Amino acid sequence: MNDERTPQARPGQTAADRINMITPEMTILDIINRHRETERIFKRLEAELGVCVCCEALFLPLGEAADRFGFDLGSVMTEINAFIRPDRSKERTGRPVVTRSRDIHEGET
Repeated sequence: MNDERTPQARPGQTAADRINMITPEMTILDIINRHRETERIFKRLEAELGVCVCCEALFLPLGEAADRFGFDLGSVMTEINAFIRPDRSKERTGRPVVTRSRDIHEGET
């Protein structure tokens, strides 16, 4: 079954991109903990909804929070996943993102 909640491979997308993708089953706390910079997306969402999503739904899966508070899950997931994709992370930090443990030791023998 294919719906907006299932991350799908896109042309040019690597396995690392899919591993880092946010899913509806992840809690808001997990998302913010893994990608601290996504908090600004949730704060903007809070302003639009008039409710503190991080207060009221921090421990809820993203999909359940979308159902409860009425925001568009697909749009929020697309925004978060676009924001955190590894190639953008390098733009923000100037450093490549380590996506696998072997990346840490690449070049070491």
